[in-house]
Amino acid sequence: MAAIKSVDRAIDMLDCFTAEHPEFGVTELATRLSVHKSIASRMAATLRARRFLEMNPASRRYRIGRRVFELGQLFNQRSELADIAAPHLRALARSVGHASHIGVLDGRDVRIIGCVESNHPLQVAVHTGERRPVHATASGKLFLAFGPQDLFDTLSPGGRFPKVGPNTIEDPAGMKRELSSIRRQGFARNREESLRGVGAVAAPVFDANGQIVASITAIYPLALVDPPDFKRICARVVETARKIGERLVPATSE
Repeated sequence: MAAIKSVDRAIDMLDCFTAEHPEFGVTELATRLSVHKSIASRMAATLRARRFLEMNPASRRYRIGRRVFELGQLFNQRSELADIAAPHLRALARSVGHASHIGVLDGRDVRIIGCVESNHPLQVAVHTGERRPVHATASGKLFLAFGPQDLFDTLSPGGRFPKVGPNTIEDPAGMKRELSSIRRQGFARNREESLRGVGAVAAPVFDANGQIVASITAIYPLALVDPPDFKRICARVVETARKIGERLVPATSE
């Protein structure tokens, strides 16, 4: 019960911050929460350590931290991106004859936030909410190629990437060569790196600031795709990702 109360208090502290009152000192927070100043100080310090709060170096007062923004971005990506992508995913699936999906980076995985099945009797099952390993998927390798360097370091703490499928790239040097190729080509492919008999092509969705925010993927049984098919699918996936990126609302400059 004490643990639940502490969570309630932490949420109450975060709820103190609004557009009208973006910063608070410890004494003010203690007053608003009706707790002793020492309790408010420990709570604020904990939230700061977890990046939910940060301290303004000029005023020495607390304000909302980066982690709150990141969680908000996850929600926006899930809802807005999925809504924007839906008609494009349907068009992609119809055009290439295979399942399509949109994914976002979520920790060490790509989380699928929207998908469309194909009409082909033989297809790869995809489900919204499913999580797939970053290093062993076409969609995930895009985040390694176009995202922050520390993601690469986090995923290979032991010097190698975990094996997932028959052709998983386990060697960091091999993965770096793969990512360099992805950056040159503008798309990523997967040939049995996560599942036997399964292939995929993925292209990045960039926001108005040039940051990768999502991946668009066509996924298929390898037996159904020959080189001409692959070239056609690849072109449609890249085009779809570009169209979705163009629909994203530009970031407001301050």
